[in-house]
Amino acid sequence: MKRCFVFFISVLLSSTLWANTLVLSDNTGDELQATIQSSWMHCEEQRWCADELYYYRENFIAEAQISEQSLTVELFAEYSPHLLSQLQLHLRQDGFELLRAEIEGGEFDVASAVKESSLAEADKALILFLNRYPPNAERTLEWQSRVWRAQLKSDGELVWLTLTQRRIQPSEN
Repeated sequence: MKRCFVFFISVLLSSTLWANTLVLSDNTGDELQATIQSSWMHCEEQRWCADELYYYRENFIAEAQISEQSLTVELFAEYSPHLLSQLQLHLRQDGFELLRAEIEGGEFDVASAVKESSLAEADKALILFLNRYPPNAERTLEWQSRVWRAQLKSDGELVWLTLTQRRIQPSEN
């Protein structure tokens, strides 16, 4: 009996954690949409909210907007240099590539830098650009994976990550 109880508790905890954990994949987003619609609070028409959502080990307040054209998930948390750094690491782990960085009015376009120099030189220039500013400087970092676009913003008080997956319409196949 004890073994069944422990198994039940572990299944209950893992399903609760799974429902409150954002997992990005290259699929169409149907699985994520189903999770959002079944476990998040329906807060407005086509909008769902979660008071506590984990992306990796980081905790966020989340909102999702679901339409026929796209699935958008927005994550919000209090700023910390550690959180900003971890989010960039997690995006890279999920297959995202940095497209563009804008910090306090300065801009770095990764594709342009790669066209103008070698990949190694562009990478070095990007690192120098990112490190030129204090961690709490206002910034927008635009990322892309195979099926997702991401915008990571910070103003030194809040960090918010907007993830958008555009739906492929039948006529686009």
